[in-house]
Amino acid sequence: MIADFAVMPAAFWVAVAALWGAMLGSFMGVVVYRLPRMMLEDTELNLAWPGSHCPSCSSALHWWHNLPVISYVLLRGRCGFCQAPIGRVNLLMEIASALIWAGAVAGLGATPQALVWGGFFSALLVLLVIDWQTMLLPDALTLPLLWAGLLLASVGATAVKLNMAVWGAATGYLALYLLAWGFKRLRGIDGMGGGDLKLTAALGAWFGPWALLPLLLISSVLHILLALVQRQRSQPVPLGPALVAAAVLYWACSDQAWMRWLSGA
Repeated sequence: MIADFAVMPAAFWVAVAALWGAMLGSFMGVVVYRLPRMMLEDTELNLAWPGSHCPSCSSALHWWHNLPVISYVLLRGRCGFCQAPIGRVNLLMEIASALIWAGAVAGLGATPQALVWGGFFSALLVLLVIDWQTMLLPDALTLPLLWAGLLLASVGATAVKLNMAVWGAATGYLALYLLAWGFKRLRGIDGMGGGDLKLTAALGAWFGPWALLPLLLISSVLHILLALVQRQRSQPVPLGPALVAAAVLYWACSDQAWMRWLSGA
């Protein structure tokens, strides 16, 4: 059996990764919904209890209501009990997670590296959605992501050596801390939250200090564009989604000449 799996074509592993990603995306949707509420002291919720249920009628969902993507399509986006509309966030999380894992395996093969980077970008996806919806970047996600970057660097599981991962984390945190401090001195208000600092530190741990300049430049441009799009709503625009998008772009384009130039490589 092991030998049979060893000779399976690459498309098989990409399909397996997509299936795994869709299932993981279903749980990520739970995290996106519940974790901010847990942070706001809704003590009746945790990530394991209560079980999956309709938020409108509170009916417990059957297993066939929880099939990633398929259930949403078969139920036509409505609860199987009360017919209330089902939010699209879970569906989008399942699709995005499937694409993340399929892309990781397609690009890196069925390797430990694909597992590492699939997990990394899955965590970023959860942070992106939570920050966009609630303006929160939970320590329960940013700090494990930071420590994971340092620990994986220590065993050579990323392209960054441990000393550079440490410098990347420290420099990333300090850079945004100084920006936030300067903004508050000039304007008298907070320009960013502590979660942005910790997320930048985590990105520095995963990518190294040389990645911080392009990450901050790209995220700044994206943040300004998002602010222009959202200007009519008169709502603050979180920085987290722009940082996540910059991280995806950096990872995808790190071998490009323009990205190497920005990184000083």
